[in-house]
Amino acid sequence: MIYVKNLSKTFGDNQVLANIDAHIRPGEKVVIIGPSGSGKSTFLRCLNLLEQPTGGTITFDGQEITDPHTDINKVRRHMGMVFQHFNLFANLTVKKNIMLAPVRLKLMSKEAAEAESRFLFPCKNTGKVCLFTSAGQLHSIKVMDLPFGKFRDKGVPIDNVSNYNSEKEQIVCITSQTQLNLRQVVFVTAQSMIKLVSGGEFDVSKRTVAATKLAEGDQVLSVMPLEEQSQVILQTKEGFFLKFAIEEIPEQKKAALGARGMKLGPKDCVENVYYTSNAVECSIEYKGKAIDLNRMKTARRDGKGTKIRV
Repeated sequence: MIYVKNLSKTFGDNQVLANIDAHIRPGEKVVIIGPSGSGKSTFLRCLNLLEQPTGGTITFDGQEITDPHTDINKVRRHMGMVFQHFNLFANLTVKKNIMLAPVRLKLMSKEAAEAESRFLFPCKNTGKVCLFTSAGQLHSIKVMDLPFGKFRDKGVPIDNVSNYNSEKEQIVCITSQTQLNLRQVVFVTAQSMIKLVSGGEFDVSKRTVAATKLAEGDQVLSVMPLEEQSQVILQTKEGFFLKFAIEEIPEQKKAALGARGMKLGPKDCVENVYYTSNAVECSIEYKGKAIDLNRMKTARRDGKGTKIRV
């Protein structure tokens, strides 16, 4: 997998690495041990040419990456590295920072990255996690009550640290209480009821409260704390799409039922909810057809919508 032969690296008169040989096989775990300043980090940085070796060769997956004709950027797409001091883009959220690399390198579509990072958010050790479910419940969890682990650890079931019941309800949205207090929240149900609620209403002391009122047989489909979104698009099971401005959604209390978002057929229901902003391109794939949501015509709330022909 990785062959290193006679690897050397000098910084001026200081020789950090001298004729290093190594062979790392697929699936093998190798630990490099040494005192501070012995060249551990320099050796690792040389493996994908973040540091240019002074001498020797490095072969990765059968390709000599120290060859000047090798496109190292293509090779790096198959190599991962965790830095001692990582840097995030200050103008991007944590979620967008994590999504950036796999999307830019075309290792994952934006939609797939969004789905994988769906429940990713920042919070403080003294804060609370707010969990909204399809049953219209809000479960609050103190961050200090959550077990500490490493990134991508298996973790523990949410059922074990809250009143959430995975057999009776599904998670629709997870965010921090701090983020909620700064935003308005959109609720959309399968029966097309929609409303805006001030996030401060969910700053409660109880572990579980009703987040919204639901009609018989209805369920919450989407809970979205608003940031830059300016339009909402409702898509029904029978293929009708209705796009309208966020401003058309009435602001109500959390105990209210909401207003009708779109007119539904006798056996139809809302299946998906999308949010767009004028500054960000947004497209989806519907039954094998690419649909640009930004180009979709904006209508008024409580309309029937347009059926997409595929």
